Amino acid sequence: MAFASIAGSNLSAGEPVGAPPAALLLVAVPGWVRLTTATSKSFALQVGSLLAMVGYVVFWIVQADQTAFLFAAIACIGLGSSALAVLFWSMLPDTVEYGEWKTGNRAEAKVFGFATFAQKAAVGINALLLGLLLDLSGFRANRDQAPDTLFAMEAIMVGIPFLGAMTIALIARSYRLDKRLHDNIRRELAAHK
Repeated sequence: MAFASIAGSNLSAGEPVGAPPAALLLVAVPGWVRLTTATSKSFALQVGSLLAMVGYVVFWIVQADQTAFLFAAIACIGLGSSALAVLFWSMLPDTVEYGEWKTGNRAEAKVFGFATFAQKAAVGINALLLGLLLDLSGFRANRDQAPDTLFAMEAIMVGIPFLGAMTIALIARSYRLDKRLHDNIRRELAAHK
């Protein structure tokens, strides 16, 4: 496995492992926009989640000395995850208009405020859970880690995001606010105004 045997790999400490996902986010945005235009936001988000899931699986099974596969897995995760970064903020305004169409009340500030709060709360909860899981795994800072601890750390690093991507794909699959319905909603809202 990649993480468990990283000490024996030819990756240096200064290797830019985090650079491909960041660069891919910039490059991928137009691609996600095109895919969304050709299909739907729901479909594009499902594709992105599935790409990320494939990347996590490859990262889990590949050995640390297979750096090309590691970078491919990281790039796949970055490319797939970039769909959420793009599409979440694209889908959120649609839900505001849907809510206004259904209830007659436009709760834009509440929806965006709650989304921002949920993101910040998730970061705090994730940090707490990560600390607890690392403690349960037997991790001790500045020491050589036991093989079981390394395995648990990789399971945390790969398994939890994999489950998150799978959950997003399932939620996106049930998202029914497609372009046709959204255009109808906007026309009706414009007519009422």
